[in-house]
Amino acid sequence: MAERVRLNSGSERTGAHKFYEKIGYDKSKTQAKFQKIF
Repeated sequence: MAERVRLNSGSERTGAHKFYEKIGYDKSKTQAKFQKIF
């Protein structure tokens, strides 16, 4: 049996984040991506 479920959701998807929190998920990490165009 699974011990946990992990999922990824883009930082701009605030509505999805609220939904996941409402159904019991905890936000565990934030990430940032960086790029430099030459």
